[in-house]
Amino acid sequence: MFRNDIPSNAAELPADGRIFKNARMNSSACQIREPMAPTASLIQRNQTLAALPAIERIRLLQGLKLVPLQGGAILHETGAELTHAYFPVNAILSLMCVVNGASPIGVAMIGPEGLAGLSGIMGRHSASHRLAVITTGHAYRIEMGLLRQEFERSLILQSQLLRYTQTVIAQMAQAAACSRYHCLEQQLPFCLLQALDRLQTDTIPITQMQLAQLLGVRRESITEVARKLQACGAIDYTRGRIRVLSRERLELGSCECYGVVGRGWE
Repeated sequence: MFRNDIPSNAAELPADGRIFKNARMNSSACQIREPMAPTASLIQRNQTLAALPAIERIRLLQGLKLVPLQGGAILHETGAELTHAYFPVNAILSLMCVVNGASPIGVAMIGPEGLAGLSGIMGRHSASHRLAVITTGHAYRIEMGLLRQEFERSLILQSQLLRYTQTVIAQMAQAAACSRYHCLEQQLPFCLLQALDRLQTDTIPITQMQLAQLLGVRRESITEVARKLQACGAIDYTRGRIRVLSRERLELGSCECYGVVGRGWE
């Protein structure tokens, strides 16, 4: 279980990135002052890092920095240089597809099971998707060059990341089918179930606007569907926070995509 017991001094650090509903870069929000060094207990909370042998984790320690991530922030835009990768500890990130003249839409959710930055490891230097923070939390950040060196050096890390790459590809393929064939009444429960699996808690710190941007719909549409889920006893919604009251009802309302993707990283 991923607990939310990040040290209090880490929570005081300013967020990395910018709020994605704001089109202009907020330079003060992008500065990360005094990022924390990694600790063994926190590293264990990212499944990709935890799966590495101790000697290989030790090699990564010097490059890993614990940074706070604010829900709604953008870590990089499409086309930006890939300078860092992120191993979430208790945050959820999303790869967002940005199309001119249309709302961005989430194509892959990334949590404590993996990392954001796979394309950079594979040799790509610019981002093919926007990387947004969906739920506030923390992640270990590492310079892309250092991670790429370790990837080339370690057969175990290669195996871990190539397997996780397959998981992300499967998510992207399912997201394309889901957005085309399933209604929002099915997509929203699917989205909430994915978040539950990654946070391992019954409460998801997320706003309706963030959900709308994740699913590529209007906020008013999210409000309507959330009210239906609340009326049937599946969730309890307050401003910026969704508490799941009945996982079973969410699963009944979700499309079959959850059965396909589910906890496919395990």
